[in-house]
Amino acid sequence: MSNDFGTKRSVLYGVIVTVGLLALFELMARVAESFKPPSELLSSIVLPKPSDSFRIFVYGGSTAEGQPTPEFGFVRQLEFWLREYRPDKSLEIYNFAGAGRTAAYARRKVAESITFEPDLLIVLSGHNEFLYRRTESIPNRIVASLALTRALARKLDRMQEGLPSDSIAIPSYEAYDRNSSVFRQKVRAYSENLADLVETARQYDTPVILVTAPSNLSNWPPAYKGLANNDREELQEKWVQEVGHFLAAGLSNKATASIQENLAEYPDDALLLYLLGTSHEAALDYDRARSLYLRAKDLDPIPWRVLTEFNQFMRGLAQLDGVYLADAEQGFEQHADHGLVGFSLVIDNCHPTPLGNAIVARSILEVMNRQGLFVEAEIEFMDPATSLTRFFSHTTTPATLQLIELAQVLESAKYSMKTPFHNNETARMYLNRALAIDAHNWEIWVNLATLALLENRIDEGRRQLTRAIELRGAPIDENDRGVAPYLKEALIKTGISLAEFQ
Repeated sequence: MSNDFGTKRSVLYGVIVTVGLLALFELMARVAESFKPPSELLSSIVLPKPSDSFRIFVYGGSTAEGQPTPEFGFVRQLEFWLREYRPDKSLEIYNFAGAGRTAAYARRKVAESITFEPDLLIVLSGHNEFLYRRTESIPNRIVASLALTRALARKLDRMQEGLPSDSIAIPSYEAYDRNSSVFRQKVRAYSENLADLVETARQYDTPVILVTAPSNLSNWPPAYKGLANNDREELQEKWVQEVGHFLAAGLSNKATASIQENLAEYPDDALLLYLLGTSHEAALDYDRARSLYLRAKDLDPIPWRVLTEFNQFMRGLAQLDGVYLADAEQGFEQHADHGLVGFSLVIDNCHPTPLGNAIVARSILEVMNRQGLFVEAEIEFMDPATSLTRFFSHTTTPATLQLIELAQVLESAKYSMKTPFHNNETARMYLNRALAIDAHNWEIWVNLATLALLENRIDEGRRQLTRAIELRGAPIDENDRGVAPYLKEALIKTGISLAEFQ
């Protein structure tokens, strides 16, 4: 009996000591954070705000950040037009958006920055909720709120930065089950975070413009290559080839019949729905095509395009006082050929082209004008194409514009070929466009070589690799994934060594 009591007492002491140490470490981490200077962006904001200044804060992911070329992003275009319309008024725009950021991040940033006296918040968020499988559940929020957790995360980030690039494995993504608790938790978390963000703004009487997130519907297929536990990939590749053959021959009716036959067995296969959309588009049935493309997007196994229900939730929040809607998704549909949003407006899965960003900027400007936010006098806005031309003529030179365009298509090519997309056809399209701008850029050639080798076009790949090395005039590092994401895999697959060329 006494032994049992002694054991329980030892366990209790152990728990008390452990909790006490964790509390001490948490206290130490919070003290350390109190001496940590605010972020560079926050520290640059003047307080108190000048009385004649209008201050705008922007939140969101890489779309709001302006990727792949912030010079053409909607925030940059918005700022240009606001200064054009009100040259007499002081304007400050601070962009808190960042690549891969979720609505949870936007909520935290709003809470952190709202006391810096913004006159307007602009939020475009929704594409990144499924980038990571962790959820924003209450236990996870509690853990994330600990200073000790944040300190550990910073330490791990520094350790990751110190790793050589060849040690970073290419992930194999697992498809999201729409009926899983993880999926539903993420949907719920998005709504809760956006609602909390809006409530914080309303508590400070700060107006909010919520911007619906546009997506590429007609030119971006759902992910299916290289997914973990996808036993259908070989069959899906066969569907793609078969439908492509029928459509190339002008046989959209046969393509539709073939797809319908497979849909009978796989009714919720996102790729089949997308292919059926392409078939209806080829048959000029654009309304049906758009409906199918939307379903395919919403059932994408890797939902890295905003869910329709996210944009719908945003529209619902915009019914609240002080909350306004800039419906960029609808604007894209209105300006896309036949209402089918594709590469002319979205350069990959979710990042707008310069023209697309002009549409986003205009949708925000229209709301600001209607609500008398900075732009009080009624304005007749130019169409997006005309406004973009004027934006370019006032902000850049033809030579600089060409360099930025080159960077844009080259980065988009590398992005398209990466997992989970493996969208080699799109990557090749952008690399060829890049070649038309600068045929002497070695990075273009090394990525063309990568695609050729991965697709077993060995002789072509060798020629392109030779050209890349000639243009660079120095050895190429196969581990530099920033330059050529999958060169190493292409070399391993074909048994080719760079030593043969260098």
